[in-house]
Amino acid sequence: MFKKICGLVIALGLVVVPALQVSAMSLIATEKQYYTVQLRSDEKTLNYVKIIFENNSSSDELKSYTFSTPKGLKISNVGAQQVLAKPKSGSICKTYETIDQWRDRQTYFYNNYSAAQIQQEYERGKKCLEYETTGEYDEDFDYDGNMSSSYNYYYYSYYQKPDEKFNYSDLTIQENGSDYTVELEKPVKPKKQAAILVSFVGEGVISNFLGYYSYEHKTLVSKQMVSKATVAINFDEGMYSREAKQKRTVETSGSSEYGIKSGVSADANYQSDSTDDIWGSIGQGGTYVKTQSNLMPGDVMRVRGVFAESPWQLFLKEIAITGLVLAVLAIGSVIGYRWYRKNHPKVEKKMLEKSVSTFSNPGSMLVDPGTVSHGRAVTVTLVSLVIFGVTTLLIGSMVALITRSNIGSYIVVILGIVLGLYTLVILPIAYIFNRDRRAVFKWALTQSVGLLTLLLIVVLIVMITSGSTSNGYVDGPMYNN
Repeated sequence: MFKKICGLVIALGLVVVPALQVSAMSLIATEKQYYTVQLRSDEKTLNYVKIIFENNSSSDELKSYTFSTPKGLKISNVGAQQVLAKPKSGSICKTYETIDQWRDRQTYFYNNYSAAQIQQEYERGKKCLEYETTGEYDEDFDYDGNMSSSYNYYYYSYYQKPDEKFNYSDLTIQENGSDYTVELEKPVKPKKQAAILVSFVGEGVISNFLGYYSYEHKTLVSKQMVSKATVAINFDEGMYSREAKQKRTVETSGSSEYGIKSGVSADANYQSDSTDDIWGSIGQGGTYVKTQSNLMPGDVMRVRGVFAESPWQLFLKEIAITGLVLAVLAIGSVIGYRWYRKNHPKVEKKMLEKSVSTFSNPGSMLVDPGTVSHGRAVTVTLVSLVIFGVTTLLIGSMVALITRSNIGSYIVVILGIVLGLYTLVILPIAYIFNRDRRAVFKWALTQSVGLLTLLLIVVLIVMITSGSTSNGYVDGPMYNN
């Protein structure tokens, strides 16, 4: 019996150990993803994805690549191309330039040279136009290190690098619910790199409310460890945007009930200058470029932000909150005033005598500070602080609209300081030392409204003339974005 138990334990150990090894291998980052996303005003997104991955196997060729769409993202018009680096050139020249082509390149004229001397100079300086190549494509090509999205590409002076050219092969895509499997035209040999270009139209990313667009872009879900994901966000011309935010979440790719069906059919390899341009620009040059490192299998990088058809619409939330706060304060002030009047009825006075007394003796408007109660002074100060806080909140929202205009910001800040000092210092002093408190309150209210009106006018003028917040990009949840 003891031997049977030992045998069972050993058998379980042999099963568990390989499983642990496979799990550990899956955490070795061998994939990078680069995105260029155009957000449109029709609530669709145009996506170009550059995926560079490696065959982790030590013996088997990799014949397909599978990715999944995250929850909430619906894609259509899916296409995929495999990027194949042209084969390396050998040392044997296959085609030389002609002697006429050689002459056209010369800056020195050989008018006094004989035909034999010219032929000798041509043989010495002729240029090779085509070298003999080895293989159908360069299977050892480092796609990540030689891409414009790579840091080393720029670090080592891109202008000194040769202009690498690629061939592209349209791939067959098989769809199974949220899973997409790309059949590679050229299988990837063990421990070698491969690259594919995936393009699609996305929906469910953008929401629109009265010209205020909010978006949440999600990266594709990979079954491999992704060492880096870079997303470049762009907007349509004439749209305005705010700084994007990113976070990493875990998505569980739901297996589909649908059967496998064929997607785009594969064609022969081809060269395309337009695809070269797209391939080289993916993952860079966006209005906002966000990068997330070390995405585990199943992780999704999310990039959130807003854009709008006009600058002020970008701050609808802040404006609504400010308006709500002001409305609550106004309602509270009315209720408080009525409660105060209910408990402190007005005392009838002879306004004519008061006016004559005030005109004949201006000093009568002042009272002895010692007769002012501490409660009254504290109450007035607290009310002034509340007014100052609300004013600061409003000014902060307005300043956010013109953060790219230094002069406008200075004007707004100065007006804000003046208004703040006025409500915090001048109003309490005038209220405490003046006998006619109602007149002081009306005067203070008039001045506050005047300053706020001036502030709003300045902000609107600066906002309209500065054209701030990322204008002129094609990106985001809008077309006519």
